[in-house]
Amino acid sequence: MKRIMMFGCVIAALAGFTACNDDNTGNGGYEGINYIHLSTQEGKTTLYETDTDPIVVEVMLTAALKEDLVLSFAINGTEGVVSIEGNPVTIKAGEKTGTFNIVSNNAGVLEASANFTVALAADANLPENVELKEALAFVVTPVVVEEQDPTDEKTALLNAYKEATGIDLTKY
Repeated sequence: MKRIMMFGCVIAALAGFTACNDDNTGNGGYEGINYIHLSTQEGKTTLYETDTDPIVVEVMLTAALKEDLVLSFAINGTEGVVSIEGNPVTIKAGEKTGTFNIVSNNAGVLEASANFTVALAADANLPENVELKEALAFVVTPVVVEEQDPTDEKTALLNAYKEATGIDLTKY
């Protein structure tokens, strides 16, 4: 009986040692493409030119790496409308997430809504099997300036509506 117990202990020890395999892939054992995913907090993808609240972009890897990863991002054709805060993003070894902010420059130059995308900078140097899954698209909407004094034509239209319905819309 003593020999059976000793034999069982030796088998268990051997199984334990062989289960601790050293991983040299750099992706924590993950062997596929380690994608960089970009998303926004609360799904916010619209920014007004006068917004003080940024679009918070979350950067997430499919699998953690054994080394720090530094990622630089760029926005296409910003024309001074928006910029990136917290760029470059460093994802520490063993972690999978990081963040940066897209902020308005309050330039007031847009006349209509404009579509932009944020992606890796052209000079990004990525490790093997690490790539961006998809650029993040967002919209910047211009400031709407309200007229203080209605024109004579608008005043006549509002007065005609008031006479016809009894509702006064001039304060709106």
